[in-house]
Amino acid sequence: AGNLLSAIQSPNQALGASGAVFGIMASLYVFLNRNGWLLGAQGEAYSSAITQTLLINLVFGAVSPMVDNWGHLGGAIGGAAMAYYFGPRLFIAEMPEGAGRVIVDKPIYR
Repeated sequence: AGNLLSAIQSPNQALGASGAVFGIMASLYVFLNRNGWLLGAQGEAYSSAITQTLLINLVFGAVSPMVDNWGHLGGAIGGAAMAYYFGPRLFIAEMPEGAGRVIVDKPIYR
């Protein structure tokens, strides 16, 4: 997604894997926020750190003419979208006959 958005929006050619890194960070952000009830304060801390990292990198990219922010933005959007539709949505389910509880995954799309 990052390379596609870069090719559409940027007049210059770009090369690198930073869009994919932004995609991974955005997908982790979606996972942490979707399943935050399970991860608690540590999940919130990771989510905050990811937000700060993404924003700082986008600001650095905006002030540097050699950085292709379109690739970064496209990678983040693509990673977030994939995590939203295909990533785990964790729930607690009761086992039959009072055998306990388990964590189950119910993604939006399988």
